[in-house]
Amino acid sequence: MKTLGRQLSTKRLSLATLACMCLPALSSCILQPRESGGAATPASADTKKKAKVAERWQAVGGGMLGVAADTKGSKGTWALDDGPKPGQRALLIEYDLKPGGFVGTWHTTTNLNLAKADGLRFMAKADPPGMVMMSMTDANEVSYVTNFQIPSKEWTEIIVPLAVMDKNPNYQRPQAKQGNPVDWSRTTSLSFDARTDGQGKIWIGPVYIDEAH
Repeated sequence: MKTLGRQLSTKRLSLATLACMCLPALSSCILQPRESGGAATPASADTKKKAKVAERWQAVGGGMLGVAADTKGSKGTWALDDGPKPGQRALLIEYDLKPGGFVGTWHTTTNLNLAKADGLRFMAKADPPGMVMMSMTDANEVSYVTNFQIPSKEWTEIIVPLAVMDKNPNYQRPQAKQGNPVDWSRTTSLSFDARTDGQGKIWIGPVYIDEAH
């Protein structure tokens, strides 16, 4: 499983394992990309495209979103809250994660085609800052996962390249057609799990599609 993240700045990090190193003299964290054969480069205005929205968190529920937890006593709830910008909404996950357990939200998606996408990006914050696992299910009903760090209680942009998603080693649906190449043409779920023990809150802002160039 791979881990990634991105600090809110004018720099866009290459896909890699990213570690957050908090410096005592600074109030923010510097995310360091692992060596991957290419250096991180700034995102210039002429290379950016208008992002398509994958999820606005405007109207969810009714079988579209819920909470899954272990039998060790972990608990969680979800709600809609204010997003990173005026008029935007965010998914708020409140959790109490027991050691060795799991808790998070599951969300079914419709008409989400990522076949021509590089990945997803969104603003997020956490109290306390910590690790989050994101999972998605492809057209073959196979679950793929990755971890990312939310380094701050302030809104931070997270970029998740599809290339870092690994098959979920712990769970696959009975109907999953394993053995096929990944097929993001019909992405059927988008879920977020808390991976930091104890009580906390996670906010996930509107989710955007990063299109391939």
